[in-house]
Amino acid sequence: MAHSSTHSAHFRVAAALLLSSALPVAADVLYSNLQDLSIPTNFDGVYIDIESGTNDTSGTTFDWDVNLFFGGIGVVNSTGFQPVRETDAGNGTLSNLAWGDTVNSSSTFDSSGGTGGSTDHLGSTFTAGTEGYIGFELTGGNYGWMRVVLDGSGSALVKDWAYDTSGGTGAIATGNVLQSGSTVTVDSSSGSFTLGSALSNDQSLVKAGSGTTTLNAASTNSGTTTVSSGMLLVNGDNSAASGAVTVASGASLGGSGIIGGATTIQSGGFLAPGNSPGILTFSGDLTLASGSFTNMEITGSTRGTDYDGIDVGGALTYGGGLTLTSNTLIGVGEYNLFDFTSESGDFSSITLSGTAYANNAFTQDGDVWDAIVDNQTYTYSQVTGNLVVATTAVPEPETFALLGGLLALGTVMLRRRR
Repeated sequence: MAHSSTHSAHFRVAAALLLSSALPVAADVLYSNLQDLSIPTNFDGVYIDIESGTNDTSGTTFDWDVNLFFGGIGVVNSTGFQPVRETDAGNGTLSNLAWGDTVNSSSTFDSSGGTGGSTDHLGSTFTAGTEGYIGFELTGGNYGWMRVVLDGSGSALVKDWAYDTSGGTGAIATGNVLQSGSTVTVDSSSGSFTLGSALSNDQSLVKAGSGTTTLNAASTNSGTTTVSSGMLLVNGDNSAASGAVTVASGASLGGSGIIGGATTIQSGGFLAPGNSPGILTFSGDLTLASGSFTNMEITGSTRGTDYDGIDVGGALTYGGGLTLTSNTLIGVGEYNLFDFTSESGDFSSITLSGTAYANNAFTQDGDVWDAIVDNQTYTYSQVTGNLVVATTAVPEPETFALLGGLLALGTVMLRRRR
């Protein structure tokens, strides 16, 4: 069967490349989604094209990305390699091979591609239910991992895989993208990374880990998105992703893309639009719950380039605190912070922050918030979503003299009446 990919990668797996979850991630990470590809024991392997997900079990193939082998009577002598058993027995010990090692006293692996074992991740025998990772490297230095589950009889399932697009950093953490049923969990505990692949159908997304995960692809899934910890940056067009989005306490949502589903920033959660700065768009409703935090940056007068903006295609519900951060005095002008179809609710506070301010608080009068700092007035209208900055009027000396004269005249007139 011919190899359909234009990527002429060899497959290499070595102990050093079975990367642990302690390593950082520095690349776009392309995820395969759930596969459940069966690896039986009666042929040479399962040949997989990493980029397209195409696979073949018909026999010896030399130029596919990966040839996974967990049983059978021999091993194909090619630059593709996988863990093998030392015997044909169903629960035979896994070999931990190195470059040039001999398998079954007959087949020697081509050292130009490299070989290695995965006993550290899969254990030394085929034990039912054992789950682990196989690290691999593609030509050009793109590293990745596969998650497999052994069934106890010498066969296995390839559950999913992911690989980076860094072209040489070789730093991708195993397990930072996992799927269970229709739920995909992205975990940035071991370092921030970008998920370059899209979610679809009924898939749901859970963001875990203290680091940042960035979504660049255009997802179309109908499942929910839950940001449970760390930062989720949405930079792709996810307008077709219809599921509700929830940001939990301590977690953050940002980016300059489009979010399709109705979004709620829960109490203790953070909304920080842009990538310093930028415009984050919500196709549906946006609810800022009481106790939530919205942080917006202002560095100049151009929306989306110099200051953050939030566009809401549905209803905006105000709540929690709004912090406007600038390291220089905000210039006189009008700043369209929020654009929406309708609004309700109230912020609990609005604060000017940054090196140019001393956490100056606004005062509220209905839907209008005001502050005066350094001879400038700051007025935010919840009705329009705009912040207006103006210079505070200071009376001229002649005005002071006129006021003084009128006061003196008034005093004389009052005395004469007495």
